[in-house]
Amino acid sequence: MIASLEALVPAQGSTHVSTTYADWVAAHDPAAAAAARELTEAMGAELNRSWSKPGAFVDAMAWRARQLPTAHLPWFWDTVGHRLIGRGSRPGGRAYGAARAAEAEHGLTVDPAYRRANGLLFARGGAMPAKEFGAHQKFLAESLGPAEAYAALGTFLTAWAASPADLPADLVRRVRASAKAAGHGDDEVARVVGEILSVTRKKSVPDALLVAAEPVLAAHPPADGVAAGLLEVFPESVTDGGAWLRMLIGCGATEAMEAGRIVPEGGLHRWVGHFVHMYQYTRASGGGVTRQQLPPEFLDLVVRLGPRLRAGGEAVTVHTTRHYYQGFDADVLDACLAAGATVVDPGPATRMRFWGEKSRRDLAALAADPAFGPRLEGTVHAGLQPPGTELPPASPDRP
Repeated sequence: MIASLEALVPAQGSTHVSTTYADWVAAHDPAAAAAARELTEAMGAELNRSWSKPGAFVDAMAWRARQLPTAHLPWFWDTVGHRLIGRGSRPGGRAYGAARAAEAEHGLTVDPAYRRANGLLFARGGAMPAKEFGAHQKFLAESLGPAEAYAALGTFLTAWAASPADLPADLVRRVRASAKAAGHGDDEVARVVGEILSVTRKKSVPDALLVAAEPVLAAHPPADGVAAGLLEVFPESVTDGGAWLRMLIGCGATEAMEAGRIVPEGGLHRWVGHFVHMYQYTRASGGGVTRQQLPPEFLDLVVRLGPRLRAGGEAVTVHTTRHYYQGFDADVLDACLAAGATVVDPGPATRMRFWGEKSRRDLAALAADPAFGPRLEGTVHAGLQPPGTELPPASPDRP
């Protein structure tokens, strides 16, 4: 027998060659050890054949699983999940979910230390399904004391946030519940939520999570180091960035940026440009992408950042998007020019979107600019032409 089943969890860098299943069988069902080794080797061969289709690999393993004793299933499925870490969150998450389902369905004994270590491994690898979050939190609460469960949850969530997997929308509620059980108040909730969000990069972050985090972080503002991390989140959700920006304003991160206490990665000009790049277009519900107005808070912030932008001396790029379209938003361009910032000019072929009655700026700075002013006038006149009138050629854009 293995003294500690936690030892069966592979190291972070060796998940692709995990032998957890074969090792468990060798210790707990020696008569099946040879078959388990053969199955583990076949697992590797099948994964190599299904390299570009990890979902098909999971389907093939499901057929194999139907031939195994029920006691073997969690260990088999965990090993399948280990092998899939790094190949997208969904396939590995399916395997993790199958392992936990087998434990619950067949009433199998669970080793607490192994389950905690294994869950942390999947969280670090971005393969922990969001639907398993609640079950894992409940397991931590049942297998540890309140203080230990709260600490373990913080470690688990920090690992999850730093992985490629998306965070759950109800994160704040769940952290608060665990903190309350451990005797902590909202100051501790704010600390944990701030630290988790501050390491979140290149993933969708639900607006609901950011809306819930805003009052907590506003009441208990993070230190500048955490605030600097929050400024780099740039959620990749279908969003205009408004919920994230309002959280940054509420917790004091933008104020620290205005005061110069925090300098964003790449400089202030890069932060402003990247916000526009991320959010001036969004995915449309019917497919494709479409333009959207940026939050009024962003336009106001650009003007307030004017002194820092001018002092930095770097030009701001506000005509690119993450969806490969190019074009200026007249409101954004006006805010940048009113702030005294230099704006990268790709030339008159790049179109400009004028929002008409919906415009959030008076566009006085844009109209007065010697380079961009005449283009605004042309954009407005083009918008007033009757339907069917041919417009001058322009670079790809969707107004």
